[in-house]
Amino acid sequence: MREKAKKTGIFCHFEEVEQGLICQVKQNGDACGTKLGSKKFNLKRHLERYHKDIFKSIVEEEQMQINSSNHNSSRPASQQQSLKKFFQSEKISVSMTKENFKQHLIQLVVDNGVALNLLSSPAFVGLNGEMAEKLGVSLRSHSIRNMILYEAEKQKKKL
Repeated sequence: MREKAKKTGIFCHFEEVEQGLICQVKQNGDACGTKLGSKKFNLKRHLERYHKDIFKSIVEEEQMQINSSNHNSSRPASQQQSLKKFFQSEKISVSMTKENFKQHLIQLVVDNGVALNLLSSPAFVGLNGEMAEKLGVSLRSHSIRNMILYEAEKQKKKL
């Protein structure tokens, strides 16, 4: 096995063979025996899926190594902070239901007097199109108009 590979906690759970590595984690007294390539990512993924307790201990060990190397680092904290922005996702998650989204669209038109063609404009679609698509709501004028008429009929029947 390669010298560099011995330093990580992952490779100690695999035996090197001619065309890759074989998992040596014990299951019911026998070695797992799954044959994998030599890529560290594949080995980690195997441990994560099939040997969760070992995977967790390896992740904790790696995190401790990262934390200790950060304490010994000679780089200023400001430089370290600037690197974090490259690894943080810019996407957000929104908790919006399909019905809630529809109600807000109806409210924009009925209560706020927004023109239907504004809701299908490139600017509005740019802001809300992905969410509408994922919720299965059309932003086309005729669809919103039908939505409003349907809601009006429902309200009329309630009265």
